[in-house]
Amino acid sequence: MNRSLPLLLAITLVCGASQLRAQLPADTIWLGPNYANQVYYSVSDGSKHTVPLAGWDIAFELTGFSSSILINGGSNVNLYVVPGKMNEDFGTAIDTTGMYTWEHPMNALATWSSGAFNLGRDYNTGDFGWGEYNMNTHKVTGTSLYVITLPNGDARQITVDGLSSGTYTFRTAMLDGTGIDTNTVTKTNFANHHFAYYSISGDSAFNNEPEMENWDLVFTKYIDVVMDMQYGVTGVLSAPGVTIAQVTSTTPATEPAPATEAYSDSINVLGYDWKTFDLNAGGYAIKPNVVYFVHAKDDNIYRLVMTGFAGGSTGQVTFQRQAVSTVSVKDRANRSVGSVAVAPNVVRAGETSSLVLDLNAAHAVRVAVVNAAGRTVATHTVSGTAGLQALRIGEGLESGSYLVAVEIDGVVNTSRLIVQ
Repeated sequence: MNRSLPLLLAITLVCGASQLRAQLPADTIWLGPNYANQVYYSVSDGSKHTVPLAGWDIAFELTGFSSSILINGGSNVNLYVVPGKMNEDFGTAIDTTGMYTWEHPMNALATWSSGAFNLGRDYNTGDFGWGEYNMNTHKVTGTSLYVITLPNGDARQITVDGLSSGTYTFRTAMLDGTGIDTNTVTKTNFANHHFAYYSISGDSAFNNEPEMENWDLVFTKYIDVVMDMQYGVTGVLSAPGVTIAQVTSTTPATEPAPATEAYSDSINVLGYDWKTFDLNAGGYAIKPNVVYFVHAKDDNIYRLVMTGFAGGSTGQVTFQRQAVSTVSVKDRANRSVGSVAVAPNVVRAGETSSLVLDLNAAHAVRVAVVNAAGRTVATHTVSGTAGLQALRIGEGLESGSYLVAVEIDGVVNTSRLIVQ
């Protein structure tokens, strides 16, 4: 269960001309012929970070509780779940007859915190898809076996052995079980990034994206569901912590920013469908009367109007952006203090649960357990340290439903705990 700590935001839309930032110029993104690149983009200053789309095969989440592992579907990386096989079967020959009928997971469409490797996840029970979380050891141990196909057509068997003390361990091998290669990705080697990227063919881990505060959007090719089929599309995904509102307007260039509740943290609000292919014109048309408002990482809101898409010949994307409001926040750093989860969140009377914290730095943590009548039945105060840790909660609670409120540096997160 991934529960990002919510901000306590008070948004003040600035309408006076004296407080409105000057309009920023139209901007252009170049993805290259056949969308060979992906471009990370900062809405606040227009900076761009361009990398080859095919430079990576899988990516490992560095922050939060979900331990998401992505595949590079836009570069034609595919993942298949080997039926009837588990982590301990790795290294034995795999018969791939009928492989294209196996479960074929893709990255989630709305969140970065559920990659293809997380198929079947249930964070409430500690099931991460690729592995199981142990509340006693605070380690995730691998359970699943996969076949991964790479852009060059090679196929490998792959299993993630575990996540322990901030280090992922995974193994690859040829389909006949030969050529076993053990690899590690350590979170601390990629500080201040959302993901660490890995090239299986190049046998290397590296930074692919800018530091987390330096990008809001990524223009790229990825897999979406089109007419009930997995299909490669080219579009725009938002970074963790960025929210976007889509508004229909007859005057998109002057449409005021909407109220707070209109914004979504789904990463595909912009997506790919702001454009359509016009068969008569032989090119792409931009949907009229649509405007996007991006609540960016600098805590300002920007109006974004898409204006052009050249297609695969050049991969050119054009748009206009303008700062339209400022946001008053308690503390900008609160965006990334960490994550919190109750696991498991359903226990029997007499059992205990764990409050699992994954903090980016040391923070004071206050916990209150509140029953259905609104009475606080337990409190805890701990000095949280950076990294993954757990606090036992629920001891001596009677059967019922409880709210677990966690305050970290003024940011409050709530989770549900059920005692049966």
